[in-house]
Amino acid sequence: MKMKKVLVLVPFMLFLCFTNYVYAECDYETQAKINNAAGAVRAEYETFLYENDYYDETYGEYVTDSYWYGLIHIYNITEDIYINVIDNNGNSRKYTIDDVSADNVIYVGTGMANEVKKYKIEVYATDSSCIDNVIRTIDISIPRYNLFSIYSQCDEYPDYYYCSEFVFLDNISEKEFYKGIEDYAKRKEEEDKEGIIGQAVDLLKNNWVPIAILVACLSAGGYIFYIKVYKRKGKKK
Repeated sequence: MKMKKVLVLVPFMLFLCFTNYVYAECDYETQAKINNAAGAVRAEYETFLYENDYYDETYGEYVTDSYWYGLIHIYNITEDIYINVIDNNGNSRKYTIDDVSADNVIYVGTGMANEVKKYKIEVYATDSSCIDNVIRTIDISIPRYNLFSIYSQCDEYPDYYYCSEFVFLDNISEKEFYKGIEDYAKRKEEEDKEGIIGQAVDLLKNNWVPIAILVACLSAGGYIFYIKVYKRKGKKK
């Protein structure tokens, strides 16, 4: 009878020990530490110009080809967390503390900047028994290089969106570019005219007293001058 009681108690005691072990490993303090680590993760992008020098046998000279590339920088990865980077095609790759470079950054290449690329960075806990779902998600977009930025029209209208060196919108045709910059030039001209009129109105509003005095003085001076001239003509007659 005593042996049966012992056999019944053993699984129960093992369950209690296991429960206490899990609780000790994943208490609120541990969860808070993991959440804080996930909250500190930061991501930014850069674009850089890659130049490739090669010998062109056709022309018998060295030629340099230039390409713009994108690069994501991910900061503050610790042993408590790892990240899963997903591109806009659904491809994903896992990065851990082992992938952190000497300057404490994880670098993710995004290829040539010939189109807008969108990435999703999911942050997970390395201890899945503590937190097993996505703790945080960071969305980041990489702009594309804009060929229209070197067009001569952009020298005159550098503020036009499609004159920016990098843009976050899809590519447009050359015809659409010319039409867009023509419309922008017209709007700019109208805004400048409205701006001049608005400045004149503001000038009158803010300085109406001295302007009124000036007008009165000029009117009085003109009247006095007129009277004097009129009297002289009368005397001559």
